[in-house]
Amino acid sequence: MKKLLILLFAVTLAFSSTPAMAEGVRVDEVAAFHAKYDAQFDQVLVKFTAAKAKLSFDKSSVALVNNSIANLAETRRVIDLNLADANAPMANVIRLADEQLGMFSLTNFKLDNLIAKVKTITCVKGKTTKKVSAIGTPKCPAGYKKK
Repeated sequence: MKKLLILLFAVTLAFSSTPAMAEGVRVDEVAAFHAKYDAQFDQVLVKFTAAKAKLSFDKSSVALVNNSIANLAETRRVIDLNLADANAPMANVIRLADEQLGMFSLTNFKLDNLIAKVKTITCVKGKTTKKVSAIGTPKCPAGYKKK
């Protein structure tokens, strides 16, 4: 009877330690994921925020940036949910992160091209000066003349 209890205890211990080992592997994979991707996603957010400030005069550009920031937030939300789910395959989470970072880099490229086309001029009306920015050729408001 004692041997049976020891055997039962050993089997129970063996089966209970297997999920712990699997959880330990998952914890390591999640930590590696965060180490590799969190900084990249944060950098994308910083670039989008800077582009939004530089293109604030153009409504369509601001809409593009706001949409991109919303997509970034949704992507991070989905990734965080999958990282928290022990049954979600890490390969799928990594694939999603890589695909989205690729899409964000294309959007960032487009925003960089728009920012490169921004021109700023100074307009004067009496003692009042105004800086006007536009993509392409900016024009002074009515009553102002280009300095």
